[in-house]
Amino acid sequence: MNPILSQLLIFSFFTTLAVHQVCVAEQLIEEHIKGTSKASQPAAAKQEILDEAVERVAHTYFTKFLGEEKVKKNRTLIKTRILSQSGKFIPYIKSSDLSKNGNLFEMEVHLQVSTKNLKELLLNLGLLYESDGPIRILPLVSFFDRRRLTNLQWWSTPASVVDSSLRQINLLLDDELETRFRKESFFVFQPFENRLGDLLPPPFKGGGLSEGDASFATHYFEAHVGLVGKVVLEPDPDLVGQNLVILQIEARHSRNGRVLGQVFRKESFAHSHNEEIRREDMTNYFKEVAEGLATQVLQSWKSGTFESIPLRLTLRGPATFSRTQNFKSELSNLPQIKAIRERRLSAKERVYEVDSSVESTLLKDLLTQVRFDGFTVRALETSSDSLILELY
Repeated sequence: MNPILSQLLIFSFFTTLAVHQVCVAEQLIEEHIKGTSKASQPAAAKQEILDEAVERVAHTYFTKFLGEEKVKKNRTLIKTRILSQSGKFIPYIKSSDLSKNGNLFEMEVHLQVSTKNLKELLLNLGLLYESDGPIRILPLVSFFDRRRLTNLQWWSTPASVVDSSLRQINLLLDDELETRFRKESFFVFQPFENRLGDLLPPPFKGGGLSEGDASFATHYFEAHVGLVGKVVLEPDPDLVGQNLVILQIEARHSRNGRVLGQVFRKESFAHSHNEEIRREDMTNYFKEVAEGLATQVLQSWKSGTFESIPLRLTLRGPATFSRTQNFKSELSNLPQIKAIRERRLSAKERVYEVDSSVESTLLKDLLTQVRFDGFTVRALETSSDSLILELY
């Protein structure tokens, strides 16, 4: 064979293979639309048909991922923030020649849709989540002053015995949390200012905060996230005249208990002549804490893991490469699946970690109803955090 022709054939093969792999990785789905236009000019008719095709296909996938009711409710937001960026999730558009049929122009439009990119756009606007309205965050932070043996918890400390110094520090932290999270359109409760402690049932006002107590409080006030932790003030054993401030806070989702972010800081501050710790020092300290928590929570929000349940998904049975890719593609197309990570691949089974908005039993029902390409799956075992399927 001619060497040049041989090289061209090899190049063509690998180019085709690369394109196929890109389509699989990006989960591109082919769509075909036949449109008509009453416009008098061919150019205007072509543009009208193209625009209508994009809108029709986009609406189909908006409805698939969000449901008709949520699409209607967020119509303006979807049009201005997502449909205006249709090129990001419809990367390929090709049309046939325009033809005239009576008073109408007709044309076929071929499109490819990237469900992965569309999901990212929907996630960034928070539309893939079940909750409506802004995310609500409840601080559940205890304050301890080991120098004067005082403590403060908004849910249990009576107003008549509140330590003024700890109260001031508590307010500084609340202010910085509220300021930083507000930039992301998240709402932070102000427990002391709004006297939330008075609204809790008496058995809850016992002082210490167990994991169950924290979960109860976030549900009680219908918060999505609880900021659970403590701030401890104590003399610095290594530096005379200085105070240590030790802070540890976790951001936990109220629904699934998932830790969305955590901050641990330990810093020494000098006394000032009129304050035990300068207000400016504490403000800057809490500003960095709020930044760290907000960044981690926002990352979870944008990645789709915010309201999701982490599940171990095992697929057993012999499977070809194409079947495995088809399984992953169909799995990722489910609106309930927010992320997929491969954990182990072998000849007998493939193990994935998925972030799901539904529990394993419901996910099992959804997957056994999916029409895969040339095979089906059945459930072998289900638990609260795992699902085992068999391919046949």
